[in-house]
Amino acid sequence: SIYSEDVAGKVVIITGASSGIGEQLAYEYARRGACLLLAARREQSLRDVAYMCLELGSPDSITVTADVSIVDDCKRIVDSAISHFGRVDHLVNNAGITSISMLEDYEDIIITSIHHGRFFLLASKAAMIAFYETIRVELGLDIQITIATPGFVESEMTKGKHLAPEGLMNVDVNLRDVQVSASPIVTGQRCAKAIINSACRGDRYVTEPTWYRVLSWWKAFTPELLDWFFSAFYSYQDW
Repeated sequence: SIYSEDVAGKVVIITGASSGIGEQLAYEYARRGACLLLAARREQSLRDVAYMCLELGSPDSITVTADVSIVDDCKRIVDSAISHFGRVDHLVNNAGITSISMLEDYEDIIITSIHHGRFFLLASKAAMIAFYETIRVELGLDIQITIATPGFVESEMTKGKHLAPEGLMNVDVNLRDVQVSASPIVTGQRCAKAIINSACRGDRYVTEPTWYRVLSWWKAFTPELLDWFFSAFYSYQDW
């Protein structure tokens, strides 16, 4: 689309806004003059981001400490936005975790986010893309949905932070080294700008960096090559 939405004065909810891509999305929306409701689990980090957003040009930036894996918390996020601002114009479902293990290490698979798709094609990423594509069909033209699939972006996740099978958040330096060696790291600011530009244009999908789209071509035309690559990747980590 040649038309790009002006988000100045618009109301934007961003989950997972205390760090990583969510933090950079908050800053980019703030630079464009949007009013923000920032949600995450870490209260102090969230407040620091909200303060910076005001410095960058957001007319109003409020915070809600919440866990998006809890339904009542999700309702509270939206209710807080409606109560304070009177409406919601953009909803950025950014909150997510990285959990890297073999299937037998899990009894349950819980999907919390689409927007942190990693370099290797996780089952949760594919499921959430299909989920949002289905919602897009159901809602028709009433609500525009832009599905973002970033590559490796500067964040706690690319520093090795991940959810271990036992449910604890760990930092694995070896995992970080394998990830970083597999692909270049994109800055969070660049990724955030690409996502918001696409959302404002009404794009259906956005991938940053754009060369990651080659994975889709591999999957479509040479799936065996992609399978071999990921098999080698996991073998290298001695799973």
